[in-house]
Amino acid sequence: MKNSWVRALEFRDKRSFRVLIVSDYIVNPGRYGADLSIKKLFERIEERGFGIIKMPPIHLDQKKVEPWIVSAADQIQEYSNRGFKIAVLCLSFLQDGGVWMSRLRDELKERGIDSFKFETISEEEIQKGTAVNKIEQLW
Repeated sequence: MKNSWVRALEFRDKRSFRVLIVSDYIVNPGRYGADLSIKKLFERIEERGFGIIKMPPIHLDQKKVEPWIVSAADQIQEYSNRGFKIAVLCLSFLQDGGVWMSRLRDELKERGIDSFKFETISEEEIQKGTAVNKIEQLW
């Protein structure tokens, strides 16, 4: 039997072991002039307990993008190794599903990481408020 203080130090996770990789557009919609529905989408994702890995913003200097992509891939790899459910959330109305998503795909493919899903949601799903339900049905 473990001591109570040892149990208290055991790994706990508030994300329900579900992590979404999202574009900066979802996390910072005001930066892109997006409407309120994108902000509501992000709030609903947080309320449902998903962890978030945010991709770099569109205006980031190219020299800083690659390390960010590598860091995101490192996190995805570690979460995957620990049994987390992972999905890359793409937006149908953004080029490449969101900024830098193809670069992330390439990095993950190069590492042989395929224990995640890519899910694309439409502007209509966001407007209707059905996008989060679609995301939850991934698992």
